[in-house]
Amino acid sequence: MLKRKDKEQVVKKMSQNLAEAKSVVLTDYKGLTANGMRELRQKLQAEGASYEVFKKSLVQIAFDEAKINADIKSRKGPLALAISEEDEIAPVKIVASFAKENESLEIVGGVLENNYLSKEEMIALSKLSSKEELIAQAIGSMKAPVNNFTGILGGIIRQLIYALKAIEEQKA
Repeated sequence: MLKRKDKEQVVKKMSQNLAEAKSVVLTDYKGLTANGMRELRQKLQAEGASYEVFKKSLVQIAFDEAKINADIKSRKGPLALAISEEDEIAPVKIVASFAKENESLEIVGGVLENNYLSKEEMIALSKLSSKEELIAQAIGSMKAPVNNFTGILGGIIRQLIYALKAIEEQKA
């Protein structure tokens, strides 16, 4: 049992983590085995995210201090948070794919840019492309008109060469 001073430190640390986090995924891990929990933690740590179990009352206090409007305390079941300070999408993608493999893990909500998101919104977020994929798509979209233009110019020059060659053959 944590003493009041320890709880205050946990809340302070969690509030600081929430303020610095790019995204937070709230999960119900009831029934998840210790090996499953370890595997999920390893996958998240590989992407720069942490996965910790907290008391709902402490999470509610930390959310209130971080000015995140969410009713955590009334939720049933245990609660664990996947917190990422590096990537907005990676933790929710990892948790969502892990939840498909392990029915005992369930996404219950999340936080993105200090806004609470529902379970459905977090699942929709998990289906988005990663940051790198979106950047590559944007660059590809910007590059396409230039490539098309150079292709058209190349075609015009090619047609001019064919026409000159035809004239040369006709005069010969």
